[in-house]
Amino acid sequence: MWQEIVIGSFMAYILTLLIVEGVVFDTTRRWLRPRTTFLIIGNKWLLDCRFCVCFWVSFVIMLIMNRPSMFLVIFGIAHWLSTQERRV
Repeated sequence: MWQEIVIGSFMAYILTLLIVEGVVFDTTRRWLRPRTTFLIIGNKWLLDCRFCVCFWVSFVIMLIMNRPSMFLVIFGIAHWLSTQERRV
């Protein structure tokens, strides 16, 4: 069980990082932004929010793993990992 938690947490962290800040998805983000104006709250687009994206990525991972009890654990660890990054 703990292996699934560790793997799920790292998967959620890495996928969130790729979706929000990854160079791989730059073109996709530029294409999506004008087409998803309903995802803009205030002046913040929800796909720029790592917390929001991490929530949904963790939810999908939990569905794939078929472990509903692990959702908050995976989400919490993945979000904690994202807060530990050092910006220089």
